[in-house]
Amino acid sequence: MSAHDIIAEIMSNTLYRKYRPANFDELIGQDLIVNLLSSSISEQNPAHAYLFCGSRGTGKTTTARIFARALGISDEDIVEIDAASYRGIDDIRTLRDSVHTLPFSSPYRIYIIDEVHMLTAEAFNALLKTLEEPPTHILFILATTDAHRVPETIVSRCQTCNFTKPDITTLANTIKRVADGEDIVLDAESMRLIAIYGDGSYRNALVALQKVIAVVEGEKINSDLTSSVLGIPPLGLIIEFCNACVSGDPAGLAALSQMRDNGYEEKYFLDTMVDLVRDTLLLRQGIGIADTQEKYSDVNFQKIKEMSNDNAVNSKFLLRLLEQYEVMNMAASHPFLAAELLILERINEK
Repeated sequence: MSAHDIIAEIMSNTLYRKYRPANFDELIGQDLIVNLLSSSISEQNPAHAYLFCGSRGTGKTTTARIFARALGISDEDIVEIDAASYRGIDDIRTLRDSVHTLPFSSPYRIYIIDEVHMLTAEAFNALLKTLEEPPTHILFILATTDAHRVPETIVSRCQTCNFTKPDITTLANTIKRVADGEDIVLDAESMRLIAIYGDGSYRNALVALQKVIAVVEGEKINSDLTSSVLGIPPLGLIIEFCNACVSGDPAGLAALSQMRDNGYEEKYFLDTMVDLVRDTLLLRQGIGIADTQEKYSDVNFQKIKEMSNDNAVNSKFLLRLLEQYEVMNMAASHPFLAAELLILERINEK
């Protein structure tokens, strides 16, 4: 990571903290969870353990802190543990010993264990004993990005809350709110690009926003600047390559060369192309039309509609695209080699 990226990361974390929701009313897109937790507070009957599941940046630990404070738990009675660093049986034994300590000034002491799936099998067994018979003054919130790695014995003793990823519109609105708060001017397409780049994560979106702000400070930020800073290939260029790839047109190699020369990211290119082909196939079946229109500009949506009429854009082609990820990972020192192999293969098939 370059010095510039490190600075941007630090600044973005500041933005993330500055605009982090402070109460249930500010939590966006998690209405079912908010209703569940609010009801348990109003009824004064919280579960002794919760399992918060969801991808990174969807607000699991933020919600845990809001819930704790809504229960009247002071900061000194909120214990946060990173299971990625404290994952062994000795760490959990220490926790088991500490749960018998009464809260300092709160009705409960709450333990928030982040990335709980990182605990060892022995540590999970030790935690299970505490979850089976917890002291009445103790609450647990276990947060995970990989619920499948949490043993069923643990899951069965928790109330599970599944956090959903924010959609593009929700992320774009969040970006606009933060940008307005920082007196930053972005055009609508920049907000949409940053939202897509955020990939369903508020944190990732703000990291991307800060990178853009750090580079083009003092200017009105447009989509060209945003694409350049984030290494996002223009969607029109990706569509051009996709069409060339399907038809076996060597002109697609020129499009790849342009992307390489401009320093665009191959992973984002392949991710976008996979989404593009998937959306095209769904559009052909009349599925998700509104979502697809929201995701792309009017011009690019029309191009995708045209692609949906080409039977060469099919599930076999999508599968071949997915297979190229392995090539990309093995050939990291040769950007866009995976894409080159893909189109060369199609050219040779003609």
